[in-house]
Amino acid sequence: MSFNTDFDAFINQSWQQHEAQPQQTYNQLEQALSEVKDTSHAERILPLMLHTAISHLHDSNLFLLSLDKLENGVATQCLARKRAKSVAQYFVDQNMEHIADLGDVDQRRVFAQIANELSAMNELEQASSWLANAADSIDSSTVAEPLARSIAITGNNLACQYEELETRSEAQVEHMLEAATLALEYWKVAGGWMQEERAEYRLAMSLLKAGNPQQAKVHADCCEAICRQNGEDAFELFYAHDLLMLVHYHLSQVSKQRLTANDQKYCENSPLA
Repeated sequence: MSFNTDFDAFINQSWQQHEAQPQQTYNQLEQALSEVKDTSHAERILPLMLHTAISHLHDSNLFLLSLDKLENGVATQCLARKRAKSVAQYFVDQNMEHIADLGDVDQRRVFAQIANELSAMNELEQASSWLANAADSIDSSTVAEPLARSIAITGNNLACQYEELETRSEAQVEHMLEAATLALEYWKVAGGWMQEERAEYRLAMSLLKAGNPQQAKVHADCCEAICRQNGEDAFELFYAHDLLMLVHYHLSQVSKQRLTANDQKYCENSPLA
């Protein structure tokens, strides 16, 4: 699909295909970047190119070479290029000089992007550190949408990675909840109702993994309530109700543990229909 025909469709298809077909997707994005005339289009191509090169082709230098081949056009001048180059350079040699040349907001967006790539590489402790740097000492209510979105996306992805671990240390539990909390906080700034609702879902799931079903219920209830307040989308409600089922199961187990061993014998969960 040509980006000139329908850019949104081109980008969406590229996101869908980049994991299964990273080289082909990268080549198509590189070609599009060399021809693009709209700065906003370049700003959407560059992060996906960067992510594909680092996390799927495992070749940060490839991205830097692609940038060097650009001779003119909007992609050579936009800040997105400088941010992406700073991220790629860090993954090549941990060089921070390019980051230091950026303004505060752009530095924080670079920190969030580095955290996101480290998360995809399962370097979770480092990812948590970079995400903390991105959100350090700022008030989310005053943050512009692009930075808020970067922090929210990275927080969500990192929380998911922690949730997928079979076991978690106390520090990992803390980092998981920090990431999920940041995702919710910043989606309230950068997203619509669906992003906020899904962030409530994410935080509830992280709290379940942390062994705190009572607090998870607070966010599961919020997840359902947001769905109810915004048209009762069946797909979103399915997951909200599925989440509530999980929460109530874990709450039932908490109640069960408060009983004597003899009484626990009578506590059998109802079979699912």
